Amino acid sequence: MGVSKPRHVGWLGFGFAILLFLSSAMVSAPRSDAPLGEIGAFYAANQTIILIAQALGLVAAVILVLFIFGLSELLSDTRVKITGMLVAAAAALTSVPLIVMTFQGSDLSPTMVSLTDITDAVLFLAIAVLFAVLATNSRIPMWIRGPCVVGAGLTLVRGYLGFGPVFTTLDVIAPLSFVVIVLVLAGWAFRASPGSHRVV
Repeated sequence: MGVSKPRHVGWLGFGFAILLFLSSAMVSAPRSDAPLGEIGAFYAANQTIILIAQALGLVAAVILVLFIFGLSELLSDTRVKITGMLVAAAAALTSVPLIVMTFQGSDLSPTMVSLTDITDAVLFLAIAVLFAVLATNSRIPMWIRGPCVVGAGLTLVRGYLGFGPVFTTLDVIAPLSFVVIVLVLAGWAFRASPGSHRVV
């Protein structure tokens, strides 16, 4: 690999985390078990900010793809590329019902509300698979692989529960674990020695 490539991968990971934080912090939507009228009024009143947040989220998904491709090369593991692409695709898919609901406004479809739960669940299941793959890659230090195992368990349970209107502390912990592990991997890649795939 080129001398700058590991740091390039690291910067992509940091950039993804920053964009994901910004898109999430811009707006806090009602839970899917809230009254339909309340949800519709929220989307109708916050159309512009929601669309901007989703646009940032889609840009973050593109950066995630670039990060995953670089990480896959750094780890010499095509499984990371495949599962990472699934995560990026699932992340982009979560924007679809949100964008549709933004234009529906007060005429909100209950089906779209249900789809927000389903697409979130699919995303977390995809993240669980990615974490499982990362946990089995011997090039990654054990101090990162251990948290990947924990993250896989958290996101797997969150994904399973997400197929119904069940809300737990995992709604906060699971996505946070994803961001933290991406940041840790970005830091690890950033510190990778030129000509080596390992970190001291």
